[in-house]
Amino acid sequence: MKRLGDSKALISLISGIFILLILLSGCTTIDYALIAKSYTEEKGQHDEAIKNAKQGIALNPRYAPNWYWLGVAYFRKSNYDEAIRAFNRVVELRPAGDQFQSSYNFLGWAYYQKGNYDEAIRDLNKAIELKPTDSDSLRIRGWAKHHKGSFNEAVSDFNKALENIEPKDKDLLKDALRGKAFSYLGLGDKETALNLIKQAKSASDYDNNYDLSLIYYVTGDKEKAWEYRGGKGMVGVQIKDYSKGMIKGAEAVGIVEGSPAEKAGMLVGDIILKLNDADITGMMDFLNKAKTLIPGTIAKIKVLREGIEKDLSLPVASAEALMEKNPLIAPIIAKKKGKPETIAKLPQEVSPVIKSDVDELPSIKAKPNKNAYAIVIGIEEYRQKLPKADFAAHDAKTVSEYLTNVMGYSGENVVTLLNDHATMSDFVKYFEKWLPNRVEKGATIFVYYSGHGAPDPKAGEAYLVPYDGDPTFIVETGYPLKRLYESLGRLEAEVVIVALDSCFSGGGGRSVLAKGTRPLVITMDNSMVLSQKIAVLSASGGAEISSTYDEKGHGLFTYFMLRGLKGEADVNRNGSIEIGELFGYLKPEVERIARRLYNNEQTPQLIISDEKQDMILIGGQ
Repeated sequence: MKRLGDSKALISLISGIFILLILLSGCTTIDYALIAKSYTEEKGQHDEAIKNAKQGIALNPRYAPNWYWLGVAYFRKSNYDEAIRAFNRVVELRPAGDQFQSSYNFLGWAYYQKGNYDEAIRDLNKAIELKPTDSDSLRIRGWAKHHKGSFNEAVSDFNKALENIEPKDKDLLKDALRGKAFSYLGLGDKETALNLIKQAKSASDYDNNYDLSLIYYVTGDKEKAWEYRGGKGMVGVQIKDYSKGMIKGAEAVGIVEGSPAEKAGMLVGDIILKLNDADITGMMDFLNKAKTLIPGTIAKIKVLREGIEKDLSLPVASAEALMEKNPLIAPIIAKKKGKPETIAKLPQEVSPVIKSDVDELPSIKAKPNKNAYAIVIGIEEYRQKLPKADFAAHDAKTVSEYLTNVMGYSGENVVTLLNDHATMSDFVKYFEKWLPNRVEKGATIFVYYSGHGAPDPKAGEAYLVPYDGDPTFIVETGYPLKRLYESLGRLEAEVVIVALDSCFSGGGGRSVLAKGTRPLVITMDNSMVLSQKIAVLSASGGAEISSTYDEKGHGLFTYFMLRGLKGEADVNRNGSIEIGELFGYLKPEVERIARRLYNNEQTPQLIISDEKQDMILIGGQ
């Protein structure tokens, strides 16, 4: 009997250990899902989210939330094939709660982005079965049905979506009203379509000339179509803004096969400086001027290629071919021509990713520091349609990777704010609430900003420009550098490092200025920084501009900062990099490249107290 009792006790002990291991495994899995959610939803660090979700899946492949957040992260990266695989796994596991229905919605949305409208409708049907009032699923299904030429069904979906969209969601209202308008256009009701476009403009003010030009084109009033479009000319080149030093224009990033641009001998990388002797100041300026060209005529284009100006003769074509293929009206035109449906796909914006040597992380690593915090901001595109700050988002993502993988910062202590996740309210939230709530005595803080700066012409103060900032109202919509330094100075941190790949004169580069005002010279010195604990690395001097390093895919300052951190700044080869060493390395390199490539002066600055000169960034801690 005693031996039996011992056996039972042993079995009980083993069972208890087994249950405890399951519980611990479950907790770990849940933690990975929550971490993945935080990375992709709050920080915009989708690669980190993917890494953590995959670690959770390795522990427990049947825990649906890890698959769900893996799918969300891939979707946010526009990797729709991987997103589809992840969400299909979620629906196989049939989790309780909203993630089951949401996965079908994401599946439909991913297929829609790929132009696979039948698959999109199939999965959106399931999402709507589970939640009949889901305005998002109804709206996307409406667009998918429109592109298939099922205009009556599309109108029905848009109506149901509109019933469930909150009045405050102005962009969603606009989108549903536009979808309904073009579906009515497909049914032959021009007047209703025009009225709905008017309602869409009232819901969320936007330039509706594009929509009106398409409506009049479909209904045969081509004179009005060209009037609203701004002209009939077509060049056949994809472009982006270009601004380097004193040179402004539009850079060719794609040449349409068989187009006038190809016939003229234009190449990717050409900088368009003039069109028929008129200066080109940027992308929109070129597009607006190109529309006014008369088909059948020869236009003169001056381009800059490898530092040499070239004159090209361009045979202007009609924009009718573009209009015929436009995805909003292609299904309508296909119906008119007797085709039952069309598979015209939505245009996908392709942003070429330029890989450079600093994108590969170095093998050197600092010791983990749990009392180190970072806020990393990269704003490439702005709500106010300001000039694009090329590579700013890529800058920020790469800096975040260095912080977490090289410099010893814990991932949960690094916040990365990109584009529309870097609004004025985000600046206030993270600088003035998030940091003070977390930072403990003796902490290290790292703040990085890549994007536009702007001056206040009246007071001569410098401002960071958030995603929703407006240089015309910079005092009301910008985040003052002085406010940033004062907020950081109040923290109980031992060291605060601020790196700014921006400029503040308003003279171009990574700075903007209100119309009608002149560039300023803004000096940055210790009187602005105030606290002796703060060290500031800035990309350029007061009257200078901050350039990008196009061939490396980064800001010029950021590229050499990262290259220095990768090991080039370790001049004495002792395995550690001090801030003074880093500055001593990057300053002459930035000056050299700016002068050689852009005929421009760019002099990085370091503001630091004497006692912080030997502060170690990597190694030796």
